[in-house]
Amino acid sequence: MVLLDLSHVNQSYEILKLKPVDGVIGGDLLKRYEAIIDYSKKTLVLKG
Repeated sequence: MVLLDLSHVNQSYEILKLKPVDGVIGGDLLKRYEAIIDYSKKTLVLKG
């Protein structure tokens, strides 16, 4: 796991009136836990 300071991203998002980014989930983690992303329901399910 890696922690990143996303404050610079959120500063730009604030100017653009976008919601802030809380974090980023990598593809390796999504694959390991057989992630199911339902965009219409805005849900993420991790198995295992």
